[in-house]
Amino acid sequence: MIHLVFAVPLIDSTAEPRKQLEFYRKYRGFSREEVAEYLSLPPTSITNFEKGFCEIYYEDAERLAKFLDIDIELLLDDYIEFMKFGYGKRIADIRQRLGYSQEKFAEAIGVTRSTVSIWEVEWDHHRPTRKSYEKLKQMAKMTMEGDAEDDSRGKATVSD
Repeated sequence: MIHLVFAVPLIDSTAEPRKQLEFYRKYRGFSREEVAEYLSLPPTSITNFEKGFCEIYYEDAERLAKFLDIDIELLLDDYIEFMKFGYGKRIADIRQRLGYSQEKFAEAIGVTRSTVSIWEVEWDHHRPTRKSYEKLKQMAKMTMEGDAEDDSRGKATVSD
């Protein structure tokens, strides 16, 4: 009797979404071209996803997860979760909870007022960069800290 042992390739579940994509694409035996064809994208898109040149937004993550038969959570991080449909309302909520105009909000983030306006209406899928998202997270945290202070004083707060 022969006992064979095969090493099963593994990837850390905390690896970046782009690394997860590359690992599972190769593990399932698909070329970039095959994945791109399934998604109706140019093959360079898959390369750009895997190299981190382009974000894997939620819409593509859903389709990739289905094609690769993996949990979508492997292809998401907090940035991509935030950028799901409805991100414009989430951005507007942060701005309004701070009591900022679009102009003041834009100045705080380091973008133009028209950029904030475009984000808030989700025009043509224009999304904040990761750098802008980090500033948005800080601002959202400020609103939560303000809510905690209001709670401690017995004031009503706005909750999500």
